[in-house]
Amino acid sequence: MKRIRSEKLTRTRPGTSTVTEHVTIELFELPADAGHVVHLSSSRDGLQWRETVLTPAPLALDKAMAVFGDALAAQLARGLALEGAPIVASAPTAPIAAAASLSPADTILLERIAPDAWRLLPPLRRSRTVWRLGERRLAQAVPRLVELIETGDAMLDYCIAWAIGRCGDTGAFEAMVELSRRATDPKVTRIARWAALALWPSERRAAEAERIVDDWPGSLRRAWTEAQVVPVAEAATLLHERLADPAHWQSLAHTDWTQQLFELALLEGLDEDQPAGLARSALHDVAQQLSLAAGSFRA
Repeated sequence: MKRIRSEKLTRTRPGTSTVTEHVTIELFELPADAGHVVHLSSSRDGLQWRETVLTPAPLALDKAMAVFGDALAAQLARGLALEGAPIVASAPTAPIAAAASLSPADTILLERIAPDAWRLLPPLRRSRTVWRLGERRLAQAVPRLVELIETGDAMLDYCIAWAIGRCGDTGAFEAMVELSRRATDPKVTRIARWAALALWPSERRAAEAERIVDDWPGSLRRAWTEAQVVPVAEAATLLHERLADPAHWQSLAHTDWTQQLFELALLEGLDEDQPAGLARSALHDVAQQLSLAAGSFRA
């Protein structure tokens, strides 16, 4: 393979020059004009590396360059810096900037994720702190939460992704996409995917929704398309009637479709103050009929 482009990034411990994470992103051209692939390598110590292929299949150069650019943006969003870039001296650790309207309890939560305070927290307390930040939708915490991705266990990453999705900071979109691709725990992969969908750029939401629906059996796609041309209030009922036919399910399990319906609802937006779209209305209808049993719900 011929390497066309390569970027190395590192993360350093705040206030020092000690490198705590290495990442290399490479774009290769395959022999015999077979296409292009993008690889990402990461390491905590520079000795043991984890390899990830970001292109499941070879791509044309322009598409591979786009994947490379997205991967680079995601790493920069996580707080890594290009190797060789000048290191800006960190100011003494200070509380994260807080709005005047924050309650004393919210201010305490934000102070807990500052580097010096964070080091003193045991793992369970860290996860609980991040979860509370998400419950309170404290968007001021998002840049720091992005820095903390993959610095602890799967529980911490799960809580970070959940909190970022609730806070609604679209600047963390690429970081969530990257986490959903790299995570080794399926629960983290799933929650990072959901966080990314909640933050999906508005101009790209329709295309992502089409991609999800395109994987459905033909009869199910047609039923969904027909339901979209009538008022939402009628569409959910129409869709429910059509889906009672077992022929719609063919190779797609109903539980998988329910999860994909939730993904479509995330793309529509789950703001209770906004009128419900077709996916959210259908999801509400389906949820009332799900049995309270293992496999019906996922964390």
